[in-house]
Amino acid sequence: MKFLLLFLLLGAPASADSPPAPAKIRVGAMVDAQKQYFSDGLSPAVDPRASDILNGELSGSVKGENFLLKLRPTGHWDPLNKTRGERSWWDVPEGYAQGKIALSESVSATLRLGMDTFTWGVTDGFNPLDVVSARRYNDPLRPEKLGAPSSTLRLNWIYENLSLLLEGIYIPKQRESTLPGDNSRWLPREIGGEIFTDNILFRPPASPTYYFREPIVYDDALQNNYGLRLSSTFLGMDLAGYYFDGAATTPATSYRLTGTVTKINLGGSPEFEINANPAIGLRPLYHRVRMIGGSLVFPLAELLFRFEGAVTNDRRKNSSSIPEKITEAVAEVEHTFSFEKATLTAIGLFTYADYRENSGTTTHTPSLTRLFDRGAALGLRWQPVPVWSAEGFVVFDTKVGGNMLKLDTTFQVKDAVKIYAGAEIFSGKTTTPIGVYRKNDRVISGVRIAL
Repeated sequence: MKFLLLFLLLGAPASADSPPAPAKIRVGAMVDAQKQYFSDGLSPAVDPRASDILNGELSGSVKGENFLLKLRPTGHWDPLNKTRGERSWWDVPEGYAQGKIALSESVSATLRLGMDTFTWGVTDGFNPLDVVSARRYNDPLRPEKLGAPSSTLRLNWIYENLSLLLEGIYIPKQRESTLPGDNSRWLPREIGGEIFTDNILFRPPASPTYYFREPIVYDDALQNNYGLRLSSTFLGMDLAGYYFDGAATTPATSYRLTGTVTKINLGGSPEFEINANPAIGLRPLYHRVRMIGGSLVFPLAELLFRFEGAVTNDRRKNSSSIPEKITEAVAEVEHTFSFEKATLTAIGLFTYADYRENSGTTTHTPSLTRLFDRGAALGLRWQPVPVWSAEGFVVFDTKVGGNMLKLDTTFQVKDAVKIYAGAEIFSGKTTTPIGVYRKNDRVISGVRIAL
């Protein structure tokens, strides 16, 4: 905090002829009441088909000419959830102090200290560059970013039509991303195929149950995370480069399987074949990665193009549960048709991911995180009037099959009141990242009030 005070003093106006404008204070609140209904019931121990969820948020800020103080606590209540840790929680994604100084007519510097979340990258849906903030994956289709204690320094340079931004981030202690709980519908409940790990072939049960073991943190993955972003805007193009060294956003998972040995083949592959028992142990593995990537955004012939690429290397390089190297790329194209009062936006998204596995790494991964190994998404966003919008997306897994339909609509009743509804439909074999969740088709409706 001493560094921030010094920063503010250095940036204070030097002349009494132009006194600073008075600080602006803003206070707000948001309440979101939501109903979810799933099409299929699972075992009694698993989350029920219907749930009532209440989300809340408070926000407050004090903004001056060269400083900003912000606090945003959030809360969640889901009383019917079968996992105790997912029934309720509160968090502070943002709670920081920020100061800004002008180093020259064209160069400024901003320093931010406190709890914060970060968003990197330019694409929607699949964004391999957005790796700084940990997530809460209780609902993997709607993950929440977790604030972490951090310091961020941004240098901005603007000269005519050229702008440059250099951003450095340091997180002394990263938060742990959380996986779905042991009774969650979002753990695979219908596993098809086989699991191959450590040269052992497991045939999983038709209806598995789960329990979590103590997590393992490799190589101080949660300590001293840092990143660097350099972006430029020139001639209508946005170009950026990214570097991050820290904990992987999604922890790897090791399995603990028991069962009956049905075949032994010493020296062969696999050496053992086992019919697994229903109970499967999961252990989160927090590991350190190094990511290097880039993004490009530019308009061309009334189309807007977005591109991203990232190469992520595991720092251990010797774990059978963690890919050694992941190469990812995504291309997105968008076009907006304008009418008298309405707009229609068409979006196409195409993805590619290549995993270089360590020897013995699990190759059967029925997880939504592997949906975009080879994927495509086509969508339409329709806004006939300013207060109403609707969108629909179809996501295809072009590598192993399966698809998902996602529909959403929002209507603004009053300035502070919105009602919304949506649906998600999964299809595919249970051996695919999408098809394994085919009993999780759901309808969502709710009302959001902002004050």
